[in-house]
Amino acid sequence: MAKRKRRAFTQESKAEAVRTARESGKSVAAVARDLDLTETALRSWVRQAEIDAGRGAPGALTTEEREELGRLRRENRTLRMERDILNLTSPTSSRAAATSAPAPARSLDSSARLRRARGPLDPRPSTPAPAEVERSPRGIRHTAPSRPARASICGVSSPRDSPPRSGPKSPAGPQESPEPRSPAAAA
Repeated sequence: MAKRKRRAFTQESKAEAVRTARESGKSVAAVARDLDLTETALRSWVRQAEIDAGRGAPGALTTEEREELGRLRRENRTLRMERDILNLTSPTSSRAAATSAPAPARSLDSSARLRRARGPLDPRPSTPAPAEVERSPRGIRHTAPSRPARASICGVSSPRDSPPRSGPKSPAGPQESPEPRSPAAAA
């Protein structure tokens, strides 16, 4: 079926079609065929006429309210565009910023701010690594994110790469073996 070209109707022609649909004993579909209208359009006109007469669903907008809502939305869109243009062209000096009203908060999340500050080609991730959470009897403790182990250089590992010792730590450093040395072994 070919699509019908969109037509504009005056308020008088809509009111006449609604009056015909109400006063004739025919269904809305039959009246729509007789007037060469789509059934959906005629049904919406009849429904809107009921709302305008005060017999519509509660909370439904009358024709005048719809027109006012459209006008206010257009005005709001225009004002937002004007505000955005003024924000882009406003001076950024500290003296002007101190005398003017603060700019509205941007809708950028923190990761977008980091990307903007670092630049688009920065290889660092845009969000920091999440902190680890430890649960203890005293409550929750947040710690810094763990670092990956450092690679050993030339096969020699550093003390930082080795796993932690399980025994008690001595403040004086490593202890000597508990065996007593004989005087003959020392000579």
